[in-house]
Amino acid sequence: MKKITALWQAISETGLYWIMNLPVRSNVADRNRWRLLTLAGVQAAPCEVRAPFHFMPYGGGGRLTIGRGTFINNELRVTMPPPSRIAIGEEVEIGPNVVLHTVHHNILWTRGGGRGAYPKDITLCDG
Repeated sequence: MKKITALWQAISETGLYWIMNLPVRSNVADRNRWRLLTLAGVQAAPCEVRAPFHFMPYGGGGRLTIGRGTFINNELRVTMPPPSRIAIGEEVEIGPNVVLHTVHHNILWTRGGGRGAYPKDITLCDG
């Protein structure tokens, strides 16, 4: 049952992200796209999000928070494997082609462990 629920969540989020990215440049769409993000599980207050918006992996929407009055320009890419979180504060302005990755790895390679990888949270304070 858990696998079916996770699969359904991933399918519904995929559909919502696809719909969200359809009207590429429209003031009405940009100012209301946050509503679709909330349907996908993202904790978003009223903000402006320009398409396209890339979010991976699907199923992690609840770990992304976007504050009121935030402006997100086009081509934001968010990658956050569990259990990492990304919190974007209020009145933050994010430019085009910004990438937020929560995966960190060691600089030095170790025998038997490679470079390793571990998630780290990202917090962008209020603007």
